[in-house]
Amino acid sequence: MATLLTTPFSGTTPVEQAVFDCTLMDTVKAYYEYRCCITCGIPVVTLRGSSDDFQQVIDRINQLRTIFTDFHWWLDSLLSHLKQLKASAEGKPDIDWWQKICHEEGGGSGPSYLAGWLADFIP
Repeated sequence: MATLLTTPFSGTTPVEQAVFDCTLMDTVKAYYEYRCCITCGIPVVTLRGSSDDFQQVIDRINQLRTIFTDFHWWLDSLLSHLKQLKASAEGKPDIDWWQKICHEEGGGSGPSYLAGWLADFIP
């Protein structure tokens, strides 16, 4: 049944295929439980953009801080990460910071959960 509903056409892009797959998963979610885990980490990250690009984003975030004063808690967190991204674009990556992008942490007696700085981009 899954193949019938998600087999790609000749012009189907990878993004469209992912949408097909997610739509099928949403359709049958009442009958299944989906789980995932991070076992080997993220194998590679490709950083796009120049140091100047990241500086422009930093400058814009600083301008937004003057307008949206109630969001300093989030914008300050973004600035910290953007400075790390800029340093990486300049060829000075902080490997320890990159290794904390997304990882699994134990939940004590409860289930494990995902942690990492990637979630800081979502307020």
